[in-house]
Amino acid sequence: MKDKTGEREMDQRIIGETSNLENYLTDLFGDDRPEIDMATILEGPEIIISEVMHVLELGKNRRAIGPDNIPTEALKLIDEERT
Repeated sequence: MKDKTGEREMDQRIIGETSNLENYLTDLFGDDRPEIDMATILEGPEIIISEVMHVLELGKNRRAIGPDNIPTEALKLIDEERT
């Protein structure tokens, strides 16, 4: 529909439905969680070399690599170079 000036006119019913949908989606997907300070997440206990070496000993060869894209075999080579 067009108004008197020839511009397109929105039907009030459609506007109301759009508003209701927007409110519904905001309620459904709205995120009310407090913002997290990344500095506090990155803090933690110190990593001990002996713990890392122990985990490397437990690691099995020829397994799928993790998100760091470093195979266990490569990490074990680093351990061999240290000794």
